[in-house]
Amino acid sequence: MELYYIHIYEDLGKRLSVFDLIEFPVETESNPLDTQLIERLIEINSGRELQHYDPYSYNSSVALAHNIATQQKSPIAFEMETQGIIKQLISRFLVKSTYKNEHIEKRVLKSLHYIHTNIEKPISIDSLAEMSSLTKDHFIRLFKEEIGFTPGKYIIKKKIEAAQLQFLIDNSDINDIAHKLGFDNVPYFSMLFTKMTGESPSRYRKIAKHQTEGTFPKASSI
Repeated sequence: MELYYIHIYEDLGKRLSVFDLIEFPVETESNPLDTQLIERLIEINSGRELQHYDPYSYNSSVALAHNIATQQKSPIAFEMETQGIIKQLISRFLVKSTYKNEHIEKRVLKSLHYIHTNIEKPISIDSLAEMSSLTKDHFIRLFKEEIGFTPGKYIIKKKIEAAQLQFLIDNSDINDIAHKLGFDNVPYFSMLFTKMTGESPSRYRKIAKHQTEGTFPKASSI
């Protein structure tokens, strides 16, 4: 048996995440073409293999950033082919998918859209409840029933995810990212970031910076 990881980043912009919109199976039966596609994916991405096949190690933010940092830059033709293959493989899961908005309460769906399109602004629960024509307590209960998170936790989760992506794609200053995402209190942003990712923003930014330089900072011993 062989194990493959495909890590995908979403550039959400002004739209909802596919994971917010679509419910799809976590496993699906493969076919001979899928095997050929994966073999080709490996062939055109030589040097991107994981050094250690330990899911606990791989899924940590430090190990993941390290594996990203060691990727070899591929010719644009291979990058396009890689994206095409990945889309074909993902389509196997989407065949049996259903749209969540067929089941999500319309007022909650409206608030989700607002959160994603205004992720760089301060977002209050009061304004979301007013937008939904509900009392604050009723809105919070309904949102949690539909999404599995309170609106406050969901907003923080999406803001920290946006910060993670920002650290990975450029060398933005921590204060700038915090303010850009609507955090006036940078220490509070740092606390939330560390709690969610397991790494402080400064450590995470250092990892991201070394990705672009082709080096990786040593982890401190524990």
